[in-house]
Amino acid sequence: MGLGFNVGFLYQASPDLRFGVDYRSRIQHNISGTQSVTIPSLVPVLSPLTAGFLAAQNSPASTKITLPDSLTGGVYWQVTPQLALLGDMAWTDWALLKTINVVPSGPGAQPTSLAENWHS
Repeated sequence: MGLGFNVGFLYQASPDLRFGVDYRSRIQHNISGTQSVTIPSLVPVLSPLTAGFLAAQNSPASTKITLPDSLTGGVYWQVTPQLALLGDMAWTDWALLKTINVVPSGPGAQPTSLAENWHS
């Protein structure tokens, strides 16, 4: 669960034409769960050391992730009583999401970094 906010503005230029803009803030989430690794059946036979290392990766894990802020603009135009045109454009700061670091809490478990490198 995370906490953020939205703020918006609407301007009515005429009875038939409206413009709006909305901002949604970044939201940070603290996530916890279980990291588990499936060990193929031949690994313990071929390499007990590798199987032991992989088994040690099974543990509780957590991460923090910040979801990006966004800005949206829109327009509403009542062309005729039977026809209205609507349009919007949105920008989301996805470039904020570079890496997700998963941190296990079990002994011997190694942290994992997931490179995301998203673009806005």
